[in-house]
Amino acid sequence: MIGKLRPQIFLAILVLGILAGFGALKGYPEIATGTIGGIIALGMKVLESE
Repeated sequence: MIGKLRPQIFLAILVLGILAGFGALKGYPEIATGTIGGIIALGMKVLESE
């Protein structure tokens, strides 16, 4: 299983999480919603590969 883990996907989820937090704190709901959608899509990609 460790061979299937892709660090770039988890890094992208982390960066999108940071951007979503920034958007939420600064009052940009469009940024927050878009990045949360990206997190969900990447999470599904991770689950799909298992």
